[in-house]
Amino acid sequence: MNKIFGFIRKTLSAALALMLLATSVEATSQLATPEENPIASSYYQVEGDMIKGIAPGTTGEKLRKVCAPGSLSAPAGKLATGDRLTYKPAGGSPKSLTVIVTADLNGDGNVTITDLLQFKAHLLGGKLDANAAAASDVNYDGKVTLTDFLRIKSNLLGMEKIGPGKSAEAKDPLILLMPSSSQHWTVPGAASYVSSDETLATVDQNGKVTALSSEGSGFIYALDSRGQELERAIVTVLNEKLIVSLGQSSMRLAMGNTANLKANLNHPVQAKVSWASADSQVATVADDGTVHALRAGTTVITAQLPNGSKAQLALTVAPPITAVKTERKLYKVKPDHTKKINLLTTPAGETEIFTWQSSDPAVARVSDDGTITGVTYGTATITVTGKYSGLTASCDVKICDVKQVALTFDDGPSGYSAKLLDYLKKNDIRVTFFLVGNRMDMFSDTVKREVAEGHEIGYHSYAHKMQAGLSDAQIKSDFEKSNKILKEMTGAEFTLWRTPGGNYNDRILNAIALPHIMWSVDTQDWKNRNSYSVYVSVKNAKDGDIVLMHDLYSSTVTGTIQALEEMQKGDYEFVTVTELLSRNGTVPQPGVSYARG
Repeated sequence: MNKIFGFIRKTLSAALALMLLATSVEATSQLATPEENPIASSYYQVEGDMIKGIAPGTTGEKLRKVCAPGSLSAPAGKLATGDRLTYKPAGGSPKSLTVIVTADLNGDGNVTITDLLQFKAHLLGGKLDANAAAASDVNYDGKVTLTDFLRIKSNLLGMEKIGPGKSAEAKDPLILLMPSSSQHWTVPGAASYVSSDETLATVDQNGKVTALSSEGSGFIYALDSRGQELERAIVTVLNEKLIVSLGQSSMRLAMGNTANLKANLNHPVQAKVSWASADSQVATVADDGTVHALRAGTTVITAQLPNGSKAQLALTVAPPITAVKTERKLYKVKPDHTKKINLLTTPAGETEIFTWQSSDPAVARVSDDGTITGVTYGTATITVTGKYSGLTASCDVKICDVKQVALTFDDGPSGYSAKLLDYLKKNDIRVTFFLVGNRMDMFSDTVKREVAEGHEIGYHSYAHKMQAGLSDAQIKSDFEKSNKILKEMTGAEFTLWRTPGGNYNDRILNAIALPHIMWSVDTQDWKNRNSYSVYVSVKNAKDGDIVLMHDLYSSTVTGTIQALEEMQKGDYEFVTVTELLSRNGTVPQPGVSYARG
């Protein structure tokens, strides 16, 4: 029997590198597939002057280590279809091979819509060169068909991970080992096991494979009682230190919540990860990395490998929430549009796992993250429930042809601002206040209310001087002085600004790094001092309008309230300027002036 095994070993040693290249290894995709690209290679296979079945993102160094250490010369970087490499079989002459990356038709190493369009052109009568045709065969049946096209398309849409199952040529499992490490490989009915290269790895009669060399590849055979081969496996030894990482250094959880931590290894050699919590009374961690937050406090979660490599994460467990409410009592959404419901919790900023439910999904649906989707005209109630606290909150959603308007008030605060704030709070309305710096200390309580009650705060100069008469340095100095007052008073900062009188030029726009806001409706309340005139101007506002007013005057506050009383019964929604300008997914930019949304 030993003579038979010796003959097998000698024969295999001469042809080993070529066999590794010619053999398809389904499991190799685990090594070659980067996380950002789910198209997997099924195997590495030499056909003529091509080496096929390489996954997007595979580097030449990885290919060399897994396929044929010492006999393959390849560029170290990411491989692309059309790249050339040199393979030198044992006892043979060097051979030049063309790299074929799965689904990379255009030879840039990636798989994108460009490759799909090239494939489409081929299906419509265009021609593919030999390399592109080989890359198109993603199901490895030797043909380029509509089936391959649809699989690439499905992959790009995130619906399918490409990677065929075992075929007649792809039957060999891959055993990845570190030097001196072991792994069991057992085959039903096997009477014995043998290694093709005992300087690389040995295998005992229980199928325990142990790596001896620092790097290389070889075969392990399972034999029946007559010494005939039943199955074989490829053994690859990688001489890289196995390192574990967690991808983050800290985490915050509310008491009662859980989180699933993932231990990342720097290559596919598998190793057992041991988890531990420094303070199990604050949080525990299970064998699979699931963290359970038990009580308020801090602890350190550690993931450790048998070789001593470890990664740690600082965990803060926050007190459980004691109250929750939706930011608004009523949301208005157009059919086929979406809007996110924001939750306000006590303590502020703390959270937990919430479940969402719509009273009428035929009118409005709600997703797991609280995003409303308008379905058809009508009204529904959205309810949110905390998984651990059991706390609930609800709001109404009206699906309608909503008209969004941003009301803005300049020159304040003043003695009339409090009355306006009272009404806005009662009716769950947010507006934008453009404050004058030297008035903020006089009405500090009002400024604090404006911030605390969710209104947007804009800058409107320090002393209402025309900016054109100031130097860049003076404009910046006035802004910084005012912003410091606001920050020390409330913790907030200005998010946008408006020049006195709306007078500006490019120099002034670029002096302050905030979006500049004009208006599309001028109520002229400062001039008329008439509540009815304000009422008419506000009531006639259209979708996207930014309305200019001043909360310095009693008539302005009275006229605004009268208009709001009527408009709220219709399809109007009152939002801050930034909300209005951002509603189509574009964020207002510094140095740009906006007049409507």
